[in-house]
Amino acid sequence: SLQMKRISLVIIISVMTALTLCGQTLTPKQDGRLWGFVDNNDAFVIKPKYTAVGEFICDYTWVNIGGKLKMEHLPDGGKWGVIDKQGNEVCPVDYDYVDLLNGTVVAVNKGGMVKSAHVNGGKWGYYDVAQKKEIVLPLYDQASVFTSNGVGWVQKDSHLSRRVLGDE
Repeated sequence: SLQMKRISLVIIISVMTALTLCGQTLTPKQDGRLWGFVDNNDAFVIKPKYTAVGEFICDYTWVNIGGKLKMEHLPDGGKWGVIDKQGNEVCPVDYDYVDLLNGTVVAVNKGGMVKSAHVNGGKWGYYDVAQKKEIVLPLYDQASVFTSNGVGWVQKDSHLSRRVLGDE
């Protein structure tokens, strides 16, 4: 339908605009068994040292060390963190899972186990990669995406709570 074509066009333009605004494109590339990132000239900008990596969403992407690859780019287990386009760990590769969420805030899991693209168990909190610190300690059974105005929801023992950035 015409409406679907318009929606598709808007999505394509939005993605292209986001990619343009995010600057340099870095592409994941494997060297042996490890992954790093190359620039448009196929030169490594971030040396291969990761078991698995994600695609950069503007300035950040997740990385994994020590996981077992079952599906491309989605390992079971290992330790997870977040790097920037210079290869700096902006969230230490010390968590049992990280989930890129909204802007500079990522959900982090301690004590859980990633298996077949699902996180089982553990506790959730939030880490701000711009501030390079945990802003909500991993004490919760579940955590939602933070909205653009800095509100997220966490659940502990079946109780849902509202969290606002800066509350901690």
